[in-house]
Amino acid sequence: VEVSENNIAAKDNIITSLYPNPAKETIEINIGNVFSDLTLRIYDVAGILKKEVTSLSTGTKIINTDGLDNGVYYYTFL
Repeated sequence: VEVSENNIAAKDNIITSLYPNPAKETIEINIGNVFSDLTLRIYDVAGILKKEVTSLSTGTKIINTDGLDNGVYYYTFL
């Protein structure tokens, strides 16, 4: 699983790191200071939503990549 940043969150330093890339079983995301919980959405290259993780806040989060086939994915935060 390879993840590409495609959102304003990464540019606004909300995400301080995301690794490993490519990932096998999990992705670790370090989220900077945010004022409300975030929702992570992961899309495949066709733009189909493949995974959604809710209630993410400041700190290090481990995201399981179960259900994501090998390939390139894009993420966004809401």
